[in-house]
Amino acid sequence: FDFSHYIPHNAAEFHDKTSQTTLELLDHETARKLDIDSQPGLAILLRTAKRLNVPHWNQVLHASSASLTENYDTKENTSYFAGYFTSGPIKWHDALTMHFFGDMMFDRGVRKLMEKNGNDYPFQNLERFMVGSDLVIGNLEGAITTNKSIAGNLSPLLFTFDPSVAETMKKFGITDVSLANNHSRNFGQDGFDQTRFYLKKNGIRYFGDQINEQNISYWTEVRGTKIGWVGFSAFGKNQNDVIDEIRKLRNEVDVLVVMPHWGAEYQLVHGSSQARLAHTFIDSGADIVIGAHPHVIQPMEIYKGKPIFYSLGNFVFDQYFSKDVTVGLSIGVEWEHDEMKLRLFVVHNNRGEIDLASPEKRDEVLERLSRTSVVSPEIATQIKNGVIHLKY
Repeated sequence: FDFSHYIPHNAAEFHDKTSQTTLELLDHETARKLDIDSQPGLAILLRTAKRLNVPHWNQVLHASSASLTENYDTKENTSYFAGYFTSGPIKWHDALTMHFFGDMMFDRGVRKLMEKNGNDYPFQNLERFMVGSDLVIGNLEGAITTNKSIAGNLSPLLFTFDPSVAETMKKFGITDVSLANNHSRNFGQDGFDQTRFYLKKNGIRYFGDQINEQNISYWTEVRGTKIGWVGFSAFGKNQNDVIDEIRKLRNEVDVLVVMPHWGAEYQLVHGSSQARLAHTFIDSGADIVIGAHPHVIQPMEIYKGKPIFYSLGNFVFDQYFSKDVTVGLSIGVEWEHDEMKLRLFVVHNNRGEIDLASPEKRDEVLERLSRTSVVSPEIATQIKNGVIHLKY
């Protein structure tokens, strides 16, 4: 089987982490969402190995065409695993992968592009990039309703997305969304209820609330590892309830993610109030903090050994008035027991056509992030290289 098609080396290695875990655990269910040329074929192979009582994966080689040619930026890249199954124990471990994206808004100019070019349009250049992880998470910046769109250049900033958007997000691998933002209740309680209905109908989990009142948190499980999710809106009431929820959930899960909506829009540096809140989240039990709302990439921080991304910036949005709002971070997280590896990817929005940024633009963004982030010199170098290693 060919693995990890048509994505650069760093992204392929991120996908390959899930693929290797799938091979080692004979996880035929996860095989059906890998970045691989034959998902059903691999699922059959893994079920057959289990049935024949040869569950032990012996890996001989893991390589890619990019590593062989040393052309690490090319998208013309394919990963390979060579190995064989024998009798013996399954190589059990608690590895999982999570892929985080920034703000997603499907009204106004984005809605017009989707009506003209089809619902796939925002994601079509990223189809292989977005699949292949255990969990894919973004901030859903608006409501999914049957209401008519009223958003426009001169209209109030009230966003509603066509119900078919939920199906499109599912198609492109999105598993979870945060609703803890200042637009999720743009159409009131009815719009909030419709949003949750259409997400649930399409198998997409959700958490958080604009006013920090309903479904603040939940937890899910991946191969025995429990992941907790907490949404926090700095624009809502009951903020102390969210802190209490973090403390409560800490005792119930293995990995705890907090996704706050905070800060000042279009500011390239986070504020002191964000920093204080982020530190409180981690002091209360968070393992990683992924922020949204500023629409631009803000610095990151390592606090008590744990990562804080103050803002990933835009992912799907119709803002093009500066170069800063047209680039965003996506974060690939590899979690395994006492180790976290963070892979940093840069996406670029070219008037609605979203793709991985060019090597030159990626290097420019990561270099600035390395200079402005609150990290050690060693981590700053890792940021520039696109991969951060943390021990827990």
